[in-house]
Amino acid sequence: MERSAYVTKFFAQGCEDCVFVICCAVKEVNVLDCKRCVFVFGPTTDSTTARDCLSCDIATCATVGAFTLEDCVNVRAFVKTYGNGSRARAERCSTTAFGTCDLEYDELEEQMASCGFVDANGDLLASTMTVSSETSTLESTAREVVGHALERVDG
Repeated sequence: MERSAYVTKFFAQGCEDCVFVICCAVKEVNVLDCKRCVFVFGPTTDSTTARDCLSCDIATCATVGAFTLEDCVNVRAFVKTYGNGSRARAERCSTTAFGTCDLEYDELEEQMASCGFVDANGDLLASTMTVSSETSTLESTAREVVGHALERVDG
């Protein structure tokens, strides 16, 4: 897959009651001031930031960059981090929780490999999920949350 076919930057601001499913690699993600939305991303190679969001669900299948929630309320984040510098964190948030992203789709592994989520032998890297200690851990899975959101859209 050509890198030029990937999304360079995803930006959403002021959205309400929306569902975004981006099943391709994304370099940078910015979600600002969104309410009751669901966001699903393939592998991200740079930063993922959600700021001033309320009651949103965000799932990132894989990231080697920073995954940051800032000033958010009631946000559930599902993420798989890869590499030593990758970390999921929440700053100035309330009722925010992190869980491991368990979503898969047909071209995910190919996209991860083309974005460098591989070791010297060409094998996919192991997840290194690191979450800041001031957040809680989710019991539900990304598949459950995204499944409910897609049912809402189809219905």
